[in-house]
Amino acid sequence: MLIVLGVLTAGILLGWLLREKQNLEKWINYSILGFIFLLLFVLGLEVGSNEKLLKSLDTLGWMAALISFMSILFSVLLSWVVYRFFFKVKR
Repeated sequence: MLIVLGVLTAGILLGWLLREKQNLEKWINYSILGFIFLLLFVLGLEVGSNEKLLKSLDTLGWMAALISFMSILFSVLLSWVVYRFFFKVKR
């Protein structure tokens, strides 16, 4: 945990020191995109090498789809309820 906090603090300090540099935002965006692709690749390696996970992938896929569907459904319903009761539109 201390390592994570140390890296976070170092990133904040480095960002504060480099805040005036031009073209830094473009470089940071490309770096973040590259790290995301690297993390996805490593995740794929991990999933591909885990035999137990590969055998249960169909079940996990259906569960993930159901959880996603229910999350979207309840988000829409709750948004409608909040809109209906807290932001009444006069007609």
